[in-house]
Amino acid sequence: MLLFLFGSKDGLVRALLARARADELELLDRLRSTEGDRDLPTVAATVWEWLTAPPHRALLRLWTEGYFRSLVEPDGPWADFAGATVEDWLSVLAAAQPPGARDTAAGIAERAHTHARRAARRAPRPAGHR
Repeated sequence: MLLFLFGSKDGLVRALLARARADELELLDRLRSTEGDRDLPTVAATVWEWLTAPPHRALLRLWTEGYFRSLVEPDGPWADFAGATVEDWLSVLAAAQPPGARDTAAGIAERAHTHARRAARRAPRPAGHR
């Protein structure tokens, strides 16, 4: 049945990734539509909170798998997944910055720092780690 619907296992993987990206792109489109109303830390927090919300955990696992596989299997069904999703997110984060700062070294560094700080704050800690 899967071969009939998707043509191959790779076709099924591509369809799942496309579905996952559709949900992600809907969030990013909503954030773009409120450009100017939110600053960079607020937009980064909104993206991270959406990704880590319990209803989106399966999507986050699929996104993580797709991201890493696209890096190690660049010609497979995961091809370009990492680059496309990161580019989508970076464009939304950049839009939350003042236009004059977006393309500067300081603006790029601010986006990277904001993302890394948020991820570190939300990352689960191993048992016994303080």
